Amino acid sequence: MMTRTMRVAGWTYSYDKMPLEESLAHMAATGYDGVEIATGEPNSTPIDTLDDRRVAHLAGLLARHRLEPVAVSALFRLAPPKEEWEAEWAKWRRSIDVAARLGAPFIACGSGQPASWERPWLWEALIRNGRQVAEYAQRSGVVVAIEAHWGAAVERPGDVLELVGAIGLPSFRVNLDVCHPFALGYDLESIAAMLAPHTVYAHVCDVRGRHPGGPPPNQHQLVNPGEGEIHWPTWLGLLHKHGHSGWISTQVSVMRRAWPGYDPKLAMEQIYRHLTESMKTAGVPYLRRADA
Repeated sequence: MMTRTMRVAGWTYSYDKMPLEESLAHMAATGYDGVEIATGEPNSTPIDTLDDRRVAHLAGLLARHRLEPVAVSALFRLAPPKEEWEAEWAKWRRSIDVAARLGAPFIACGSGQPASWERPWLWEALIRNGRQVAEYAQRSGVVVAIEAHWGAAVERPGDVLELVGAIGLPSFRVNLDVCHPFALGYDLESIAAMLAPHTVYAHVCDVRGRHPGGPPPNQHQLVNPGEGEIHWPTWLGLLHKHGHSGWISTQVSVMRRAWPGYDPKLAMEQIYRHLTESMKTAGVPYLRRADA
């Protein structure tokens, strides 16, 4: 019987605009096995720059550093105003094309749009557009992994399960980013029991306080694993117990990167140590570069 193992990926999101040659080399030297590629304007690989030539260069860098392509970020809107959908749809398509060309199994995304929008129209658009994205991804051999994100249209565990169920395709599943439901007041056991059985990918990020929380010092803040309130041996043990194996990927939030003196290399090293030590403490089997 094959043992279910976890693997640890880094996200170029954490390095802002640091050149890929430097960030990927650092991730490999630190011990990360895989990479999620960030595609936003503040990052080193905005989606509009990922033409075929640059994707081929990226594939060469991944091969050189023995890093597996795991996911491409698609932090685009899933339910914009109707007249803006075609522009967003072009970004979704390109992110899926990039993932397929690299051999990355996942598109990591949220829903975008505030939860305060009128629900009947909003959910009709989420389902319609989400199905369009999932069908395109399925033809490309890619799975769209959507997370529940505080303040977004898909905000709570029940929201993401409702959308996954409504779309009803195996190419549209869950990215379990624990920090968001935890910040909304859900306990770790409940989050894992609800979402882990539907999870294909998991971001890891920590929390201080609850959302929205009010003015400082009561407001919530996203921090790195080991800096907040989540007990990582407990969380990773629950995630594994309730059915998730495979990739977990670091997320250094915009909130955390705004701290004075933020050093992406130091942060990524600390996160890797904390995650692997937590898996060892929890008895969660994980595959390391040395074992591959």
